Amino acid sequence: RIVKPGGALLFQEYLDWDAMKFLPVSAPFGTAIDACMQSWVAGKATINIAEQFPDLAARHGLILEHFEPIARLGRVGSLEWRWVTGFLRGYLPGLVEQGLLTPHELAGFEAEYQARSNDGNSFIYTPTMADVILRRPR
Repeated sequence: RIVKPGGALLFQEYLDWDAMKFLPVSAPFGTAIDACMQSWVAGKATINIAEQFPDLAARHGLILEHFEPIARLGRVGSLEWRWVTGFLRGYLPGLVEQGLLTPHELAGFEAEYQARSNDGNSFIYTPTMADVILRRPR
């Protein structure tokens, strides 16, 4: 995209995707997150793209005007809980098909998810994102 002088590019991107976790910490959840990270490496994808913005801005003559991390925590049933667990419940079966997660590990995640959902006392820490504004110098 071409940006006019003084124009801005606005982004909200992942900064630290694998920072997410169940609280209290859960080994099956951690295993699931590790498998997701492996899937992006195997697919030659970059999930934590926001960490590249300072370098990208400098290389392309842009000013990094704003860079703010966004960290969210949600209780069982919250928007944060539904967002992350909804994604994982849809994505993890494909990782079993790819051989990045075993059926036993997927079952462990599902059992942990159900137990946490039923107890109502757990939290989820979401992937850390970043709000970024890049601006072309005037």
